[in-house]
Amino acid sequence: MDAIEAAIKNGYHINDIPEFKDKTWGDFERDCTGKYVYLFGAGIGVESFFRKFQDKLGLIKGGGVIDNNQDMQGFPVECLSTCMPDNFFKNSHITDISVLSDVSADEYVILITSIKKYAEIALTLKQLGITNYYSLLCMEYFFRKENYNYLPLNGVSLYEIVAQKLKGYPVRPNKVYIETYYTYEGHGKSILKKLSNMRPDLDIVWVGKYRPAVSDIPNVRYITNNNVSSMMYEFATSKILLTDGIPSCWDIKKADQILIQMKHWSSITLKEFYWYEFKDRCTNDELKIEKEKYSKLDYIFVGSKFDEDTCREGFLFEGPSVYVGSPRSDVLFGKESLPIREIYNISPQTKILLYAPTFRLYEKNWKRKWKTIDVFIDLDFENIKKSLEDKTGDEWVIFLRLHPILSDQKKDFSLPKYVIDVSDYPDSEELVVVSNAMVADYSSIMFEPAFVKKPVFLLATDKDEYLRRERGFLINYETLPFPIAESNEELAKNVANFDYDSYVKKVDAFFEKYGLHEDGHASERATRFILDLLDGMVHEGKARDEVDYVVSNAIRGGDGEC
Repeated sequence: MDAIEAAIKNGYHINDIPEFKDKTWGDFERDCTGKYVYLFGAGIGVESFFRKFQDKLGLIKGGGVIDNNQDMQGFPVECLSTCMPDNFFKNSHITDISVLSDVSADEYVILITSIKKYAEIALTLKQLGITNYYSLLCMEYFFRKENYNYLPLNGVSLYEIVAQKLKGYPVRPNKVYIETYYTYEGHGKSILKKLSNMRPDLDIVWVGKYRPAVSDIPNVRYITNNNVSSMMYEFATSKILLTDGIPSCWDIKKADQILIQMKHWSSITLKEFYWYEFKDRCTNDELKIEKEKYSKLDYIFVGSKFDEDTCREGFLFEGPSVYVGSPRSDVLFGKESLPIREIYNISPQTKILLYAPTFRLYEKNWKRKWKTIDVFIDLDFENIKKSLEDKTGDEWVIFLRLHPILSDQKKDFSLPKYVIDVSDYPDSEELVVVSNAMVADYSSIMFEPAFVKKPVFLLATDKDEYLRRERGFLINYETLPFPIAESNEELAKNVANFDYDSYVKKVDAFFEKYGLHEDGHASERATRFILDLLDGMVHEGKARDEVDYVVSNAIRGGDGEC
């Protein structure tokens, strides 16, 4: 079944647009002869058109591909089809609709190649006074209804088409690709800012689930990971590839590209991850694919001996680890003024408690999908607010920060006025910066306030159930340096009995045991290493100055420290 057949089966061809009721491929052929043809919609429909019309392309003068999605604009047109002749279109890159202003209305025809949004596009064209347009899906429906001798795509996906085309595209030596798991935050954001500052000549592309609402680096290009073709093109043409998960395009990585795993936690993590989990939860075929993904890694950024050892196990990695620290945590040591209090209308005198619970799963034996339950909130807001205010004499508000994996779920809970849902704020580390204390459960963000000696309290009301149903811990929970409570009443007592000097001593001893030495320069070390890779100057041992990286080639851990 090809894409058009699947669309027809799903009823996408059904519409109430009169112009599409009787237009056929014959009408289109007569109308487009001697004219420019603009394909509207940069998806699998482009390949369908060239396969359908490949013997009649000599009838048209050329044209281009239009798409309303800004992330697609600028993407090479030739990557959308395996059947498109070289240099066929005058405009070699996808453009927006403004390209039509350069051509007289009687010199072009528009073929809407979008399969799902063709009706929406037709309405837009009609509002602009453009009437000479056709729908590929609708014409193909009428054709297939009466004539079954058509050329199908035989199940070829747009991903496969683009991947095949990109094999011949060269890797650009000054291009860096950064893909983050969720939003514009984390290690990727910190490294990106430092890279842009230290080497403004670099071509840097950031890819994430969402485009940042406000960019503080105007010369960096941002695209979202739902625009697969654009993402694949940027990935396939970049020299350095950075990811804090598993890159979406891992299978098109070339031999002369360098893939660096940044992780999406700091220099220490509590919970098991990747191979620790998958080895007991996936089928043999799924495990084989996971191993193939990990095999593409060339380096891993780490911040401690513990971090290196767990990453080698979690990513089945035997290559060089690079000791840089935790770039995402650098903001905790800086003096950057953040507008968060102004955004949420909180006075400078009011204290902020950051509550950051992690997500939960339905089953421990899940295989293919993450089945998240409704938001898990076990903190008694009124109780903790009173406890903190009794302890300090200050007014407190509470920031509720849900795990990013829950960001798309409907939040149908009600909160007191003094509890502010900041789950949509893009950068969790910046929330740590402005907060005065934290309550967490099993999220590894718990370690970051402690890097700068801010109080952290743990509320673990379901620890045994969590370990039974979800995933294990890499550290004995009872040995964590933070006051642990199994109930809200016990949490209130921990707040009342909190002794800051004793807390700092416990944190220092714990961090010393695990080799954690964050200093606010991790992104600088990571950037220096990336630039040395680009310049062919990577070396082992201590490098140029006190903020440089250490490379460890040990199979199970190294001696280096940040």
